[in-house]
Amino acid sequence: MTKVMNVAMIGGGFMGKAHAMAYASMPMFFWPAPAIPHRKVVVDITDGAAEDARRRFGFDEASSDWRSVVARPDIDVVDICTPNNVHAEIAIAAAKAGKHIICEKPLARTVEEARAMTEAAQAAGIIHMVAFNYRRTPAVALAKKYIDEGRIGRILNFRGTYLQDWWRMRTDRCPGAFRRRSRGPARWGISAPMSSIWRITLSGRLPR
Repeated sequence: MTKVMNVAMIGGGFMGKAHAMAYASMPMFFWPAPAIPHRKVVVDITDGAAEDARRRFGFDEASSDWRSVVARPDIDVVDICTPNNVHAEIAIAAAKAGKHIICEKPLARTVEEARAMTEAAQAAGIIHMVAFNYRRTPAVALAKKYIDEGRIGRILNFRGTYLQDWWRMRTDRCPGAFRRRSRGPARWGISAPMSSIWRITLSGRLPR
């Protein structure tokens, strides 16, 4: 029988919507699935926002207290979809509680935060990952294949452009608002996926 894993999603805004859609559709694309993600509880900054996210995204429960949710014995996976400034605190607490973790990019604000998160996850022996989903798109996989085979010659330059217009949205729930609340520059959100693709396609190096 396929195992069911209860997911606690922390953050019910823009990125939470994308993750909830993925949990709902995953078994349709990957079958037989190694496990079925069950949308157990969604957490947001207020009870009202959490309840709205629960109804919209199909979770069983809603909460505004991520600490109590992370500590629950019935939660298997903690999915961090919050602004960047609280990634580290939530991830470290989840690791200490023995939960598997998926954390949105960028992972942390500083190297020190990222190192502390990684060390906590390794010490707990849990499965952990950053949501670098663009690495798995067919176009990136094909580009890597052509580069590895030498079919497009010697690579001298890499340029990445993030072509999405929602960066200019003015609503309080949009990614731009998240950047403002997390006190981080826009390049955090843009450079993370670009750097990931550079590393996966070119092994993080360019010829000198």
